[in-house]
Amino acid sequence: MPLPAEASLQALVLAAYHADASDPPIAPVGEYGYSTLFGPIPAALAVLRVAAEIEPRPTAVMEWYRRTPIRELGNLSAEQLVALGRAEMVIAFPSSIRDGTRAGASRRPVRAHSPRKLAMRIPVNKFRSIVGEIASIAARREELTSGAFDVLEYRHPSLAQALLDHIGSKRRAAYWLCAPQRAWGGKSPCEMLADGDEESVWDLLEGLDVAEVPGHQPRSRPAY
Repeated sequence: MPLPAEASLQALVLAAYHADASDPPIAPVGEYGYSTLFGPIPAALAVLRVAAEIEPRPTAVMEWYRRTPIRELGNLSAEQLVALGRAEMVIAFPSSIRDGTRAGASRRPVRAHSPRKLAMRIPVNKFRSIVGEIASIAARREELTSGAFDVLEYRHPSLAQALLDHIGSKRRAAYWLCAPQRAWGGKSPCEMLADGDEESVWDLLEGLDVAEVPGHQPRSRPAY
């Protein structure tokens, strides 16, 4: 199997970092493929996806995959091993680091890695990945919340205008749309609308206390 060109490897690495975490590699298919829940993927991508779970920097993963010898696997690089049809063994290696079961890991201190060494050898780097994922999720949540009001304006314009008039801010209105309502068993107005229950949202709006809306700031009274 020919080794992938630099551009092809970059594309695989980027694909590894954008892969769906709910669709992990399962088992090898032939020499150069791997199965997942949603279909087969190249074996190289399966290896890179496991490495990406540990190392937050795509450039470090690419360097490791192409040039770093793995002593437990005959001092061959991951790329060389995948080309030999041994992707399953390569996947087991970063998995053992992730799970803390790599041979000798508890008996020997790990030195600080250089820029040319894969940072997956330091499990604490996983926290950087977690921080990045949390920030990404928060940004995506904000984007979806803002989009909720845009959908309301398109689907239910009169309700959107009434909500905006009542709350006074599109951003706060969007937060209210996505917030669970105790009076309705924890369902949000968005969920009610998804179920076709617009009437209940009108009822909620009529009894809405603006002070309870996220982001509300009470106006200060003038001093006399």
